[in-house]
Amino acid sequence: MGAPAEDVERFLIAYAEALSAGDGATVATMWEIPGLVVSDEGSIPVTDAEQVDQFFTAAVAQYADAGLAGTRPEHVAIEQLTDRLCSADVRWIGIDAEGRATRYKELSTYLLRQAEDGAIRIQVAVVRPNDGP
Repeated sequence: MGAPAEDVERFLIAYAEALSAGDGATVATMWEIPGLVVSDEGSIPVTDAEQVDQFFTAAVAQYADAGLAGTRPEHVAIEQLTDRLCSADVRWIGIDAEGRATRYKELSTYLLRQAEDGAIRIQVAVVRPNDGP
């Protein structure tokens, strides 16, 4: 029947918590393998969980260097596409060490797949241009 919007929102919050904690191993379990990351610069196939773990562990270090302690999904638009697929447009907001929102924003669109066991995973991530500082 498809994942309810509340389940998708809970998934995105859990994803943000894993990202914010620098837990690349948990983030990797939240990706469907194979997967795909698409941006204006090109496409990157996601071929194994270790690749996801390494990428997000490195990204968290870069965000920390920029003064960000974490992220949270601020705006989520969810569209059910099929029984097991939905799209989610997400605006990620950077969080500082005190838990306050920063001016940093990142936009992404995800194609999410719900597995037979009900787990939701990212199949495709589309990195979109930021809408401001």
